[in-house]
Amino acid sequence: NLTAMNEEDKQSLSIQALITNKTAQLQEKIDDYEGQIQNLKRELKTQKALVQQYTDQATDAREKLSQNEKKLTKLQQQNATLTDNAQRRMAGQQLQQGQGEDTIESLRRQVRLLEDKLRRTKTAERPMDENRDERTRRTVESLQQQITDLDTHKKELLKFNQQLKDELNKVRLRNEELQKINVFLKAENESFRNGESPRSTSSGGGGIRRIGESGRSSVELEKIIALMKKKIDHVQAENQTLKSDLDRQRATNDSNRAFFTQATESTKEIEHMGQTNSRLQKEVALLREQVAQLQLKALPPSPASSSSNNGFH
Repeated sequence: NLTAMNEEDKQSLSIQALITNKTAQLQEKIDDYEGQIQNLKRELKTQKALVQQYTDQATDAREKLSQNEKKLTKLQQQNATLTDNAQRRMAGQQLQQGQGEDTIESLRRQVRLLEDKLRRTKTAERPMDENRDERTRRTVESLQQQITDLDTHKKELLKFNQQLKDELNKVRLRNEELQKINVFLKAENESFRNGESPRSTSSGGGGIRRIGESGRSSVELEKIIALMKKKIDHVQAENQTLKSDLDRQRATNDSNRAFFTQATESTKEIEHMGQTNSRLQKEVALLREQVAQLQLKALPPSPASSSSNNGFH
């Protein structure tokens, strides 16, 4: 049993080493993800600076566009004024009709050219700004999504790491409890060897806690927990076997104690009977000696001894 407990201690230490190694690996992954998050945050900061730069450029372009629109409005007003002036001059200057028309047409052409130029400028600037803003917005959204995903993954890894730490603490507590049980069983075994009465198990095993079961989505954690459950089942079965052996040992010890008490009493009774038998044998021997003496006294005297006695008288 003690050998089995030592094997359980070794298995507990092996599980602790496995969980510690896995925790270190997860910590390395977390550090790696934190580095990636920092890099992405720096890149996001750069992109935000570019967005701000593009926004400033777009603001400047809008201001220029507004100025060009104001210029266009001013030119349109000038065009209207020139048109009115031309119409008034056409009425008073018949001789210069051709030159006036040429002047008006020239001004109109200038106005149309300015309008076309302004329209082309607006058409060219707006799609450029819109496309640039759209690309920048998509880039920023992509970076923010990557940061969010990495933060989520980091939180999951931290949660998983904390769960492993909790399981490691439970394994350590279980290891301490197994060591207490080992010490308790050693003391019980020593008491059995010394012939002492076994101590109550209420103080030894009453406060023992079991490692809690936990279902996790991670495959590696499930493997570790399955191994721990198997180990706990084995330890509990071994515990039950040890308790059964302890109960049987107690029963055997009680039976041996009762037999020893009965044998002691029987020995004392036999010794008493032996002493009585010895006393009776002595009394019988004494009685036999007395009977022999009485028999000798009861025998008749011999004739020789009788005649000698008569002549003497």
